[in-house]
Amino acid sequence: MVEDTQQETIDIDNEEFNPPTGILKKDKESKKPFPRINEWEVKIQEVKEENFKLENGEFDSFGYSRATQASYLFGYCKILQLTLNDKIMLGQNKENPLTDDEIMEFYKRQEQSLIKLCETYSLLEIMNTDPDLVRPLKDKEGNLIPGKVALNPEKLKEMGGVIKDDKGVASLNWNHLKEKYDREMALRKGVEKDGEVSDANLKKNLEYLNERRVSDSKSSEEGGGINEESEEGENDREILYRQSIKESE
Repeated sequence: MVEDTQQETIDIDNEEFNPPTGILKKDKESKKPFPRINEWEVKIQEVKEENFKLENGEFDSFGYSRATQASYLFGYCKILQLTLNDKIMLGQNKENPLTDDEIMEFYKRQEQSLIKLCETYSLLEIMNTDPDLVRPLKDKEGNLIPGKVALNPEKLKEMGGVIKDDKGVASLNWNHLKEKYDREMALRKGVEKDGEVSDANLKKNLEYLNERRVSDSKSSEEGGGINEESEEGENDREILYRQSIKESE
């Protein structure tokens, strides 16, 4: 019987992935403060809820949230790309260069896109590496909001990442969380490094033993026999060990 080794994959909508498309946003106002700077909307790939049903019939809210965040991630990348393209093209116009106000406006839009991009990526990274730090978001009536997640306050409290001010208002202790994360990552890297060193030492030892066996074998053939004080098949380390045992007897 041939074992099926094919891994299970999630096909979001049975279609090949298509990158987000940018659409020029129509401004209803007659006057714009920056008429040369376009405003963009992005159409992202739809994530269908019916494709995230578990075997027991329940809705996989966590899996749906991950797929949704991934779509948002590509969307923010597209907005950033379009904004930068506009800036580069306008910046090449030597006869009518960008004004200081226009440059500042481009900077603000780029910063906003980068912030949303980093937030979305960070959330997706957390969901993949430490899912306990997030939980599905619910509305006031306790119903799940598909595609939405929030940080898990209980888990953050366990990590010491929640602090309260004099008025009792809770907030995240980002410095503490960053230090804790950095320590854990350093520990993981240290363990990985120790493993690499051990593997390298083991490889060197094996290479040394193999070289010694080849050398001993050649010496035996050239000398017409083996060392009179050694026994057949012994290497230098085994000879020293055997002699030390005899001396201690």
